[in-house]
Amino acid sequence: MIKKVARAFKQNILDREAIHYINYSEKLPIEENLVFVESTQGSEFTGHIFAIVQELSNNHQNLRVVLSLREPSKFEKLNEKYQLPNVTVVKFRSKQYMRYLATAKYIVNDTTFWDFFNKRPGQQYYIIWHGTPLKKMGNETDSPLDVSNVQRNFYQADRLYFSNDYTKEIMIRAYGLTNIYGGQLVVGPSPRNSLLFAAGKQSNDKELIFYMPTWRGTLGNQTDELDKMVSDLEYLSAHLRANQELVVKFHPFQMQFIKEEDFPNITFYDKTWELYDFLSQVDILITDYSSIMFDFANTQKRILLYTYDKEEYFSTRGVYRQVDEFPFEEASTIEELTNLVINQPLSANDYSEFLAEFCPVDQANGTKQIVQHMFEDKSSDSITVSSCHNGKETVFLMVGGLWDNGITTALLNMFDNIDADKRNYVLYFYKNLMKAEHLPKLSLFPESVQYYPISGIPQGNTREKMLRLLYLKKEDVDKPKKQQVMKKIYHREYRRLFGDLPIDWMISYTGFEREIAQLLISDLPCKTGSFMHTDMYEEYKLKQSFSMKIMTDVYQTVDAIIPVNRQIGEEVVKRLPERANAIKVVNNFLNVKKIRELALANLSETLVEVSVDYPLVQMEEEQQLSEERIKAKLLDDLANPELTHFIHIGRYAKEKSQDRLIRAFEENYQQNPMTRLILVAPHGPLKEAIMTQVEASPAKDAITILGRMDNPYPLLKAADCFVLTSLYEGLGLVLYEALALETDVITVDIPATVERLTEQNAIIVPNTQEGINAGVTQYLNARPDFEPFNFDGSDEQSKREWENVFE
Repeated sequence: MIKKVARAFKQNILDREAIHYINYSEKLPIEENLVFVESTQGSEFTGHIFAIVQELSNNHQNLRVVLSLREPSKFEKLNEKYQLPNVTVVKFRSKQYMRYLATAKYIVNDTTFWDFFNKRPGQQYYIIWHGTPLKKMGNETDSPLDVSNVQRNFYQADRLYFSNDYTKEIMIRAYGLTNIYGGQLVVGPSPRNSLLFAAGKQSNDKELIFYMPTWRGTLGNQTDELDKMVSDLEYLSAHLRANQELVVKFHPFQMQFIKEEDFPNITFYDKTWELYDFLSQVDILITDYSSIMFDFANTQKRILLYTYDKEEYFSTRGVYRQVDEFPFEEASTIEELTNLVINQPLSANDYSEFLAEFCPVDQANGTKQIVQHMFEDKSSDSITVSSCHNGKETVFLMVGGLWDNGITTALLNMFDNIDADKRNYVLYFYKNLMKAEHLPKLSLFPESVQYYPISGIPQGNTREKMLRLLYLKKEDVDKPKKQQVMKKIYHREYRRLFGDLPIDWMISYTGFEREIAQLLISDLPCKTGSFMHTDMYEEYKLKQSFSMKIMTDVYQTVDAIIPVNRQIGEEVVKRLPERANAIKVVNNFLNVKKIRELALANLSETLVEVSVDYPLVQMEEEQQLSEERIKAKLLDDLANPELTHFIHIGRYAKEKSQDRLIRAFEENYQQNPMTRLILVAPHGPLKEAIMTQVEASPAKDAITILGRMDNPYPLLKAADCFVLTSLYEGLGLVLYEALALETDVITVDIPATVERLTEQNAIIVPNTQEGINAGVTQYLNARPDFEPFNFDGSDEQSKREWENVFE
């Protein structure tokens, strides 16, 4: 065991730099006059960060500046030209880097720090966002989970600086800050754009043309893209006027394929110039979709957009504005671009409306004003400070991976019924556990409900990391001192994930995740709660798939234990009578109206994207055709009034006990061959075992197994009888969904499930194999005439119960 732990420790846990960071954070004091700055995770020294460092270096000698760079030589080149005293350069993620990041009073970044970063109490963290977005950002892109670390950094930050309200509103919305961020939102002059206001040209008298295209990454064929780039350069440079000079700045990847000697009449950008200082000398900027167009407009000089691949480029990237709307000249071919370059425009540039929206307060002394605001809290007429927090309670809910199960359905039902605007609700989950097929569920929640994909691991020193690993492996934390260390680790983890967000409630909705459970018992600065969707004591006896010890600690600690029915709550009281007052029962929302609406969908259309797990299709090349035939036969059978269809919907899991239903169906099938069994099972550990059982079944020709369904309700309505065979349940939500669709029900006797049922609503049988057999036989011998279940008031009661949690 010890060897396994040690191996896992070395392979997965040991991060020496991050351990240094933790040690420095906990052992060294904060240095009041130290400023730590970084741009694009140490990749560059330009733009906002250069302008701020230059201002600090020249006019704030009382502050010591530490600059992070992956290549310290980048500073040396610029320092020769700009003379920046009082600046210490550290290599990105070095030991010194960790020391200064951990001890600086002020931390300034134009993007984000890696996921180990955890701002200490007493530090001031400012993010000055690096540009005005044209392309969609954050959760508004096709990769919404990528918001994770940016969102986390924003939660840590004391102030977020933007150059215009347009950017501020986009970033608030796209990174889950709406109504909940407690820091300052600052709109003020762009520091980097202050460099554009430099007076007078320092170069020769030639008209300076600067070509700076966007790096397209993996878009399209890179070989074709590079060939076009070279061809365009050759054509453009060959047609320049004698009094024109072309300077080109390409991405480093592109420069690998350029031989500068092949272009004697082209100058390649010299990195001894800071980019924005150089831009102040430029007469014509050529770009495409780069946000640099927003900045350069301050100069009132010509901007040419070379958009030869606009349709293709934007087909894979959403945008907030169309470049056609901007007051710039545009060309779609190299010939058109060349004509624009060598000919004077027909009319003078008029950027007034554009500048009013995107550069409203940019000015020559803008950097000075921003620096004074950051380090002296000195404001000016050009700086506006606001907050986006709406003063309401903020509730963070751990929702797991939104898998296809009853817990996810119950969560969606809850948000369909409660007032989602009464509080600020944020759904959080582990980024790496959210599968692509479940991601669309995020769009099913009310618009006001935000989400936060969390990433990274709890940080600690070497001893703490080893203790945490032992704890995860074997719960080796019985001694009080070890328990205190675990609380310290996870209290620190709370700060790493949520920073200074003013959170009122932290609730585990799924109620299972071990690390979230540990988080809840680690002296958090907010109220805590944990749902119980099933009898956790029975669950543990059957599966032992989670830590009952830590769950007991949770139930002994949280402010609210939230069982989904009275019986589950009573089981807790039996074991923990002292916690009776913490129990807040919230019965599952049934959401009958929505279920009935969804059931109106066309059944055949709901089956189109559904996989057929059984009957098995042996030949892969025939799979699609064979599945279509199986589905067609299923539809024909469902339309046949002579056939009786039993249906079960649930995961391939031990507690769902599909094996008992299959045996009960087999026993009755020999006497009742006009019967069919449909299983809908999206996933689960017992899939292979169930498949093996069905393949060997004498009733196999009458059994169909389907995979996950986005909308199973038309199928559930079309079936004759739903059968619940679970060993235990919190409620058995799908049973009530069947009742809502007036599909007959056979259910085993689970107290939490049948409490509201009578024999006029369903056939209720003992929770045994014999009981299930008898229930199916009873249904086939004399099909009952059930009374509709009375759903009146159930969801209203659940709404009152949910509100009671917060009282």
